[in-house]
Amino acid sequence: MITDEEIDNAKTVGDVKKVFGKLVDNYKKHAVEIGEKIPESGKEAYNAQVEPALKSMETVRESFNESLSSIGSDDTVVPEQTRTLFVQQLKTGRDTMKKALEAAYKAIAPYTSGQ
Repeated sequence: MITDEEIDNAKTVGDVKKVFGKLVDNYKKHAVEIGEKIPESGKEAYNAQVEPALKSMETVRESFNESLSSIGSDDTVVPEQTRTLFVQQLKTGRDTMKKALEAAYKAIAPYTSGQ
């Protein structure tokens, strides 16, 4: 997961896009990893839930990047007030994703403990 330091150090439009992209990519990576550990009998149901969420995250990434691009090019420094809002949103998003992933790993633990 991305750290507070990585989020806090994002100063430009490109930095913020990169941090958000990393957040999305990390979540997707873990979602796929969890899916690989689920017993065959549950894979179809898991994929039916996860695939739309992953597609939605890509849509959110595109919207987020478009919104940031309205500030300027990737090397544009994000105004502090706007940056503070993005920092808060990124940290909240990261923490929410972290809790969801922890719950998912805990839920599949009985299926993977024998491996």
